[in-house]
Amino acid sequence: MKRMKMRSRDVYSIYPFDNTLTLIEIKGSDLLEAFNGIATYGGEPVSSSVKLTIKDKSVYSLEIGGEPVQNDRTYKVATINYLIDATNYLSALRNYTSRRESGVYIYELMSDYVKSLGDQGIQLSSQLDGRVTVI
Repeated sequence: MKRMKMRSRDVYSIYPFDNTLTLIEIKGSDLLEAFNGIATYGGEPVSSSVKLTIKDKSVYSLEIGGEPVQNDRTYKVATINYLIDATNYLSALRNYTSRRESGVYIYELMSDYVKSLGDQGIQLSSQLDGRVTVI
């Protein structure tokens, strides 16, 4: 198998917009509402700490860190500013209790990450791991 070197422009082609990393704190009830938005579209990429089961286009179960989401608990979420600011199915994310902008573009973060893996001789790979399941 031929091994290809990933270049910065390859990362930029995956993340072509000037979205920045944004950290929010949000109540579990609002987070669950946002995940119901995700469920209506059949799922989206989520953190490896999330286990989402979708049934009939809504959240059947949602765990973060191996525990069910609790409505009154506050969760820390790292995402992109666009998902918080857009008027779409994730509008519940705008109900955050605190917000901190990193000012760092996602494509820069990902490019640095990929470069660090390459510097360590680690090859990128992917596999399905059941984070999002539709039943």
